[in-house]
Amino acid sequence: MDAFFFVGYSYTSQHYVTNSVIKINNEFATLDSYNQKLGPLFFRLLLPKENAEIYGEMGVPDGKPIFSNLFSDKTKSGIILGASKLIRLNKSTNFLNFNFEITQLQLMDSKSLFQMGNPYNNHPINSWYTNTIIRQGYTNEAQIMGASIGPGSNSQTFNGSWNSSKVKIGLQLERVAINNDFYFIQYYIGQNNPGGLNGKGAGYYNRYWVELNSSLYTEYSISDRFFLLASIMNTNSMNYRWVRNEDGSKWDKPSSLSDKYNTRLNFSMRFYLN
Repeated sequence: MDAFFFVGYSYTSQHYVTNSVIKINNEFATLDSYNQKLGPLFFRLLLPKENAEIYGEMGVPDGKPIFSNLFSDKTKSGIILGASKLIRLNKSTNFLNFNFEITQLQLMDSKSLFQMGNPYNNHPINSWYTNTIIRQGYTNEAQIMGASIGPGSNSQTFNGSWNSSKVKIGLQLERVAINNDFYFIQYYIGQNNPGGLNGKGAGYYNRYWVELNSSLYTEYSISDRFFLLASIMNTNSMNYRWVRNEDGSKWDKPSSLSDKYNTRLNFSMRFYLN
């Protein structure tokens, strides 16, 4: 066959058992009467002759992933789209491998962050992995589950590598906009920033927190079971933790006083028992 197409459906529901009393739709109830839902629809298009594939997921953070929910005007959707391509070189054991992936967990309609008619107070927490009622969101022992970029974030990742029978050398580039939903609440109109626009908004549109990561990595195969791995990764974290300390640079340029830089080296060994 020239192509294979896969489609799938996933759905989880967390039920809470406690005696705590909460307010749901202006009525008081206990948490054991509420459950947090999460799920996507996903697909994969495999093209064997082209040595390529395209894949994606689209889901809702607090509801069933059915078509009417996914494409509703009120939907808080999340999206992952990716593509991979393998290019064989002259030697049968050598090839290039490329992958590009984007993840969108920021709410596509920023109005979903604010209460209609009262945009400056009592913002609901309804990003991915969070919940308006279960305040800690989709967690296990207080640790957020799911995508590593976290709630309200977006990322774009490129990965390319040269591969042979013994050696793999690769480069990965990544941009992560961290929790833009929080950024819109805190700074775009400023929930807790007096002295802004008529005391209601800070108007700090340049305090986004964006990280640029670049890494070079290699893997060497000593045997079919024993591997050596090494990597170096540089991170440029602009407006770290959504803070900007002015250094006299232009309004829309990075500030040397609030940006953070980090270089990480990693060496490891891997051994497969079977």
